[in-house]
Amino acid sequence: MFGAAGLVLGILLGIVGTTAVTGAVNDANAKAAAEAEANKPRPLPDAVAKCKLTAEKASAKLGDDGHSLSLDNEGEKDSSGLSMTQIDCVLEAINMPDSIYDQMGTTRALDGTQRDSWDGFSVSWNYHPSSGLNVNLKETGD
Repeated sequence: MFGAAGLVLGILLGIVGTTAVTGAVNDANAKAAAEAEANKPRPLPDAVAKCKLTAEKASAKLGDDGHSLSLDNEGEKDSSGLSMTQIDCVLEAINMPDSIYDQMGTTRALDGTQRDSWDGFSVSWNYHPSSGLNVNLKETGD
């Protein structure tokens, strides 16, 4: 009788112990995943901060929880936009290839919206002398 009670008690303690250990491991895994996500690089918000483009500057808009960024350049009839120096700062901060930068620099109003991509980003842009250069960046995750 004592043997059977001891066996049942041992099984119950084993189940409780296993459940407690499993719960602790799951909690540790969830905490580690949350910390990894919090410490993950944020290229677009980091570029905005590095280039000192403040939240009041409506010409630089972060979207999609910091995974997209719209940049509005000043034009001949739109003096409220970003300077090319500010846009250049962002594009350099995210390591946009020179070849794409060169394409942007030669885009004419007649060319319409242009698109390209590189490691982890896609970009679209258009240009008109009156409104300047408009650039939309998006993290692609690849």
